[in-house]
Amino acid sequence: MRRVARAGARTSLVFLALCAVPAAVHAEGGGPDIQPAHQASAPPNIIRWDHNGSIMRLDRAAGTITYEEPKPSISKTIAPGTVLFRGTLKDGMLTGKAHVFKKGCDPAPYTVTGSFQPEQHMFELNGAAPRWKGCKVVGTNPSSANSRLVFRSLGEHVDGQGRSITSVFTEGSGKHCKDLSGPDDGQNIDFAQWTCTGPMGKRIDYDHYDLRENVTIQSAKGKDHFQPPIANFNGLLNGGRIEWRLRDGKPFAAIFDQEFQSEYPTQVGITVVTRVDDLESCRIAYIDRSLPDARQRALDAADNAAVFRCGVDAPMRVGHLDLMMLQSEEGVDEKITSGDALHAGYGPPTTWDEPPDYLPVHAKEPAMRIYEKSGLGTASALAKARLTRKDAEAWCEQWRPDSDPATCASEVQAEFGGQEFMARADCVVGTITAVDGENYIYAGIWLGGDGKGRTRWRHVGRGEILDTSNAANGLGISTQWEALCPGMRRPAHHKSGE
Repeated sequence: MRRVARAGARTSLVFLALCAVPAAVHAEGGGPDIQPAHQASAPPNIIRWDHNGSIMRLDRAAGTITYEEPKPSISKTIAPGTVLFRGTLKDGMLTGKAHVFKKGCDPAPYTVTGSFQPEQHMFELNGAAPRWKGCKVVGTNPSSANSRLVFRSLGEHVDGQGRSITSVFTEGSGKHCKDLSGPDDGQNIDFAQWTCTGPMGKRIDYDHYDLRENVTIQSAKGKDHFQPPIANFNGLLNGGRIEWRLRDGKPFAAIFDQEFQSEYPTQVGITVVTRVDDLESCRIAYIDRSLPDARQRALDAADNAAVFRCGVDAPMRVGHLDLMMLQSEEGVDEKITSGDALHAGYGPPTTWDEPPDYLPVHAKEPAMRIYEKSGLGTASALAKARLTRKDAEAWCEQWRPDSDPATCASEVQAEFGGQEFMARADCVVGTITAVDGENYIYAGIWLGGDGKGRTRWRHVGRGEILDTSNAANGLGISTQWEALCPGMRRPAHHKSGE
């Protein structure tokens, strides 16, 4: 199984030397196909850049930025060789005319300017962009997407062994992706899973749950180490777009951007770097995107991925990421957190000798009072439960405080009152059939976060470990285990020292 990088493990010395340059990302969507960046064999005055998924050529001598490979979503409007910008470079400033394109219309020029240095890995041009009405320009808009044109270096070079280092990009949606969420039952409105294919068949798994998102990249042939989700509320940037670093055409690292909530309402942007060669995959760096040299640091971390020892070296953190919390397979790593952003709907029992007298159905739904139980703590533990009027009233007081208590309780009883809920567990082996009818198997103890000290569970069919979010209901399964197997932090056949 996957291993988590040990807390306190060394950070490879190569990563301590990471250096120079801005990181800002701007995306306006784009097609799903892999967009190649060719190796850097161009003259010194022509440099290739990424612009929202299109590959651009910057000719400093001619003062032009042209589309070399327009991304698929605009390829029917913009042809290769089309000039996006024409102007001059003087005293480190690019000034001139950029163009907005609309199918069937003439390009609309507008004035833009921005600073540029040859050693930069990112630059932008800014100016009030035209507003269209049909094919007629009727004004300008200083806050439109086209008013800020961002260009990122593809970091192309040849390494010490003469191998070409390039980048390609894949989007987080499109024909190369498949939805794994299953049918919409109206219950998990904040839950989605999908998978996409990267270069050379690399698999990218995307997860969205409980206001959190994560990307897991499979190495295809080697060992896939646990790639920890961010425990804070977070989201992917640029639609989950991934930059792949290739060595002679073979992917060896991946880069994507996220932002997380540190202290409400503050959002912190980060760049995540992952090793993804044929040997193994794992996280190797988290970089604060507000740093002026974040882009270069990400490229340097990616290009040195081969020296990072997955499962041994600790992922590097660069910048102001003190409040970023990572969830490991055992829970939140408390050694690198300050606070707890996880939220779950259930608390642990008062003591392990006082099992709960209810079975939770799901977060934000009424708990069902146990009225019959047998075989507790054995291989045939059973509990039956149903909704009582008192529990319906208590639920209404907590979740619908502004409603009429009697009316609310009657409505809840009408929905749940006629049902019987049952859970079974084998307290010896460590399996449970929960009230949702699904089967789960014991997967260890949560070492931190809301689930600290409690059991964690793996879904038998899907193979995934349930986290402690409301959507996953992991702590709901823990509570059912505590009711069926009182006082047992682990199944009887597991050694106490596990």
